[in-house]
Amino acid sequence: MAWLRDRPTANLSLEDVARHVHLSPRRFQTIFREGTGIRFRRYRLWQRLQAAAEELPQYRHLTDLALTAGFADLAHLSRSFREMFGIAPFKGLRAAGPFSFRPIRNLHPPAAGEA
Repeated sequence: MAWLRDRPTANLSLEDVARHVHLSPRRFQTIFREGTGIRFRRYRLWQRLQAAAEELPQYRHLTDLALTAGFADLAHLSRSFREMFGIAPFKGLRAAGPFSFRPIRNLHPPAAGEA
């Protein structure tokens, strides 16, 4: 999880991460979902949205922010934000100032023998 946290906007597939931790993609997905309660892809989307939101005050153009956060364009970022959080993306966030997201769960890998 620390490896993923250090790369919130990297274009990493489930297969890439499974290979990194020496598991099959299917086994990795199972362990990941059991440990976090969500699918890997959804977690990565949440990470990218979180990174974009945290970087918002530093960007003058939201399209640049979207591309930096790993989205195809501003429309992709906006759609993803609305689907994830159910609100209009970044509406009023610039005025509100910095904010943070709560973690989805306590995301620690299981201890040896717990998996």
